[in-house]
Amino acid sequence: MTQTVNVGTWTYPETLERTGPSYQAYHILHFLLVVVPLVAGFDKFFHQKT
Repeated sequence: MTQTVNVGTWTYPETLERTGPSYQAYHILHFLLVVVPLVAGFDKFFHQKT
């Protein structure tokens, strides 16, 4: 069951859909866009990747 919160002319859903494929794709991209630059930065200083 979802409830809506009415604020002026905008209606916001109280809960978000967190099981859809677009939500999963967002989390995969978010994870990769954080991890990949960190790994590349560490490799720049420690030269551990081949």
